[in-house]
Amino acid sequence: MTDEEKKNRIAAVFDTVAARYDTNHFFSISAKNLIQCLEDSIPSNGSGRMLDLSTGTGNIALLAAKRWPDLEIEAVDLSAEMLNQAQKKAAALKSHRIHFLKEDVENIKYPAGYFDAATCAYGLFFFPRMAETFKKIMTALKPGAPFVFSSFSKLAFTPFSDLFTQTIKTYGIEIPKLADSRLQSPEEINALCETCGIDDIEIHFSEIRYRITPDAWWSLLDSAGYKGLLDQLGPERLPEFKSRHLDEVIQFSHEGKLLLIADSFYGIARQ
Repeated sequence: MTDEEKKNRIAAVFDTVAARYDTNHFFSISAKNLIQCLEDSIPSNGSGRMLDLSTGTGNIALLAAKRWPDLEIEAVDLSAEMLNQAQKKAAALKSHRIHFLKEDVENIKYPAGYFDAATCAYGLFFFPRMAETFKKIMTALKPGAPFVFSSFSKLAFTPFSDLFTQTIKTYGIEIPKLADSRLQSPEEINALCETCGIDDIEIHFSEIRYRITPDAWWSLLDSAGYKGLLDQLGPERLPEFKSRHLDEVIQFSHEGKLLLIADSFYGIARQ
């Protein structure tokens, strides 16, 4: 599969789940953590420009606009439907300084030193040319300006995600090399920065955990990147798979609830 085909597939999946995406509460929790990483880097008056990559439904961009009302924000994503959700939220909050763009980040050219900050929540690891894109983002920042990005830890969504992949394989579904298996540790984040010639990097860790029902776990699968694999089952096999998978995860429940782990790393890179 070519890089372009991978991107089109990712965009199609997120178009499908866009209306349900914000039901996953760990995204809003993590967005607040990421904005906190910017507190010491953006002037209190919020002047300047910020780039938000893989903006999705706009969680980061909207929090930044609320925190720094005068900040000009360019928010970019491949998925038209995710951007549609983001624009609805921005309209409800009457945020007028966010410019939402449907673009392929890897193909956009930014002037050197143009932005005062850049962010990317759970998106950097999706870019096929991750290191090349990372360098481009850093070049677009003013000297000393931060690029703050988040990624999931190796523990995130276990053991349920492991059960999911093991079971769906028995239906003949091929599991692609998951993009979100990149940047799962400080070592991997440091290695990316070293490859890109960046030696000013801070890494923060946040434990994000809460209880959900088995049905809520299924809703997560149906409203995030896993949706692309579920669709391959087709309507004929999906009910059987759902029943089988939920029987597996229920074994890990306590008083009817599962412990959802969404532990995350936050990198703050500067040059």
